[in-house]
Amino acid sequence: MPKMHIKKSVNIKAPVEKVYSKLNDFNHWTAWSPWLIMDPQATVTIAEDAKSYEWEGERVGSGKRK
Repeated sequence: MPKMHIKKSVNIKAPVEKVYSKLNDFNHWTAWSPWLIMDPQATVTIAEDAKSYEWEGERVGSGKRK
């Protein structure tokens, strides 16, 4: 099988601070996480400080992210 390299990029027309604030806060992740979009019935519990979360779903399984 030949070697392949696939690269994808997106240009976001927004200040770095605005993008970082969305990525650094798990309260925003449910809107754009491909895993949570794939399993919309999954339950997500976000920590009070929004720095970690736990999930459980039929397709995505269960776990926690810190």
